[in-house]
Amino acid sequence: MDIDGKFEINIQIGNIRTSIIALVSKSLSTLYIIGRDWISKYTVDICQSSKLIIIYTTRSSATISMDDNMDEHTFDLRLVNNIVLKPQHETIVRLKSSISSSSNVIFHPNRNIQYQKLIAIPNALLSIQNYETHVTIANPTNKIC
Repeated sequence: MDIDGKFEINIQIGNIRTSIIALVSKSLSTLYIIGRDWISKYTVDICQSSKLIIIYTTRSSATISMDDNMDEHTFDLRLVNNIVLKPQHETIVRLKSSISSSSNVIFHPNRNIQYQKLIAIPNALLSIQNYETHVTIANPTNKIC
């Protein structure tokens, strides 16, 4: 991943305001990734069993609920254009969606397609606008895909 710069971002959960230095990269397939550095710095607990995210400070804590309907809405994404991927390369591709827009879509790529085509596509948090989004596809092999 190529780093193009860095800047400070602020994230507010409930009444708690946090900040972190974010790295900027044009090769990400999503708007942002919250890393373990932020989770550790602010003592964030992601509780899957209770579907809560809790953040602690020395003075207080704040809790937000995870989306209960997250797994109820599934749909396919399709490549807008066919691509040829050189060995040991990655590219960002445009995908067509059946929904017009959403700022937070959890993307799980089809593992069978990755196995058949010998490509790598990461899980991602996507933003869809005008029925389109983008994702990174990598060719980890020494062959053209």
